Parts: sequence; C-alpha cells; structure tokens
Amino acid sequence: LRHMNLPKLEDAYVCRETIYTAIYALPVGQLRKELIHCLRHGKSTRKPRRGETDRRGQIPDMVSIHLRPPEVDKREMPGHWEGDLIKGKGNASAVGTLVELSSGYLILAKMH
Repeated sequence: LRHMNLPKLEDAYVCRETIYTAIYALPVGQLRKELIHCLRHGKSTRKPRRGETDRRGQIPDMVSIHLRPPEVDKREMPGHWEGDLIKGKGNASAVGTLVELSSGYLILAKMH
C-alpha cells in the first residue's frame, strides 16, 4: 500500500496478523501451498500470539513472597534482606535495592 502512491491510501496499512490470517484462512489447495511456501517459516499451521500466555520476563522457579517464613514478617530477627529493582523511563536506567528488614538498612546499587 505504501508503494502504490494512491492519495486516499497514503496513511493506510495492513498489519501482519491480518495478512497471516488471510493466507491461512482463505486459500485452499495448490494456492494455499504456494502462499505458505512464500512465508518465512513455511509452516502449514500457525498459532496466533494472543491466545497464549506471554512468558517473556518471567523468572523460572520463582517463589512467591507470600510463602516466606512468618519470622521474616515480624522483622524481629536481623539478617533477613529484601531486594527489588527500580527501572527508569524507557528502561534507560535501573537501581537495585537491598533492605535489611529489622534495621531498615538500605543499599542502593546502580545497574548498567
């Protein structure tokens, strides 16, 4: 559409999801095989992205903070630390924090 130089369609575009849906849903027979062969992966079936859970950015074997021992919640015993990461706008900067829970001692570390 961008290269057609039509005044009415100069701001129009077609997203890739629409193109893939049309290729996998509409054609049948030999035409379908030829179109799929032109795609990057050339697979005969396709899973849409929105149907799955997004696994990017998840920590493997993560333990919930709700499962920590009760003595940590009381904050009476020294030696229990809690860490966090603070990210700036556009992930341009980041600061790591470590807090000792009983005394409130804070350590800040600039992350690159």
